[in-house]
Amino acid sequence: MDRIVVGVDGSAASGTALRWAADLADRLGATLEVVQVWQYPPDLRDWEALPSNYGFLPMVPPPERVEQDVRADLAGTVMGVLGPRRACRVERRVVEGHPARALVEAADGAMVLVVGRRGHGGLVGLLLGSVARACSEHAACPVVIVPRPGPADEGRPEAASAEAGAPVS
Repeated sequence: MDRIVVGVDGSAASGTALRWAADLADRLGATLEVVQVWQYPPDLRDWEALPSNYGFLPMVPPPERVEQDVRADLAGTVMGVLGPRRACRVERRVVEGHPARALVEAADGAMVLVVGRRGHGGLVGLLLGSVARACSEHAACPVVIVPRPGPADEGRPEAASAEAGAPVS
């Protein structure tokens, strides 16, 4: 089965990668597998606040709740980025684990793995995120790292194509 795997995390870069991968899947008649990876426990910002005599105490949500929230986020991301209709078949997949490892495993046997240049990681100034780098080093299939166009790219035709989410020829 011809399939293209794309990793998303809700960031703008992953949305650009999703549009790019969907366009490629449309052109090749491949299935698009959209993968979002989650880890437990989640980031502190996703914890719940439990009222107490001392104010509020952080409480980690149960794993089932975290996975349910990630599934809802993924469905919203796919609908928000791709809209209701695509020429290609779109499959959504939620995986627990380390993002790079999970994406490399999900891409086993795929035509290509597509990721954004950087996601939600904490080191914003880096040119390449740790997940994109690890995928490029360890995936058994070709890896496409979709850049976000910068100010220096304005006016160039390939920048307009990349911003629109189209593969650059």
